Amino acid sequence: MKYYEVYPYQILRGHSGTGMSVLSLYEPTTHQNVPILIGPHEADMITLEQEGVQARRPMTHELICTIFRECSLELKDATIDRLEDGIFFATLYIDDGLSVRKVDARASDVIILAMRMNVPIRLSQAILDEAGYPSDVETIVDMDTEEPQYSLEELQQMLHEAEEAEEYERASEIMEKIKQLNKE
Repeated sequence: MKYYEVYPYQILRGHSGTGMSVLSLYEPTTHQNVPILIGPHEADMITLEQEGVQARRPMTHELICTIFRECSLELKDATIDRLEDGIFFATLYIDDGLSVRKVDARASDVIILAMRMNVPIRLSQAILDEAGYPSDVETIVDMDTEEPQYSLEELQQMLHEAEEAEEYERASEIMEKIKQLNKE
């Protein structure tokens, strides 16, 4: 089966009022996006990873990365293999030094771990054919809202308070605002 390397591209939060988010994976050779429905926690973790934000204490995916390091395990491959009834099936390939083991996982977990461990995320041709749609830069949704403007210092303080309270979704939203402010 042929696989393509994909990149987490955009997260649209609050999909259909369910609290779920849509993660778009971008495949550059065919210029297609593949949408994956993910939970709010996973959306926060992907956003924090994209922003390079480290929590003060290890979160679940960072804990798994630490276990890999401490147990001399290596993530060799991270694939999203098939789509059945709207559910993505993914696999982690873990090298323990003696053999490579296949571990079934949720696509969102595979994406987060691959991002944290700097392993490419690969998507099957079958999924790209079934769920991919042409990418068009002009269709990017502006996620800004009509909220009050804060200074960088105020946002950094708000981020610190959200992390202390373990309000990671709020922290993720604040990080987006910091990123946008830094671009200006």
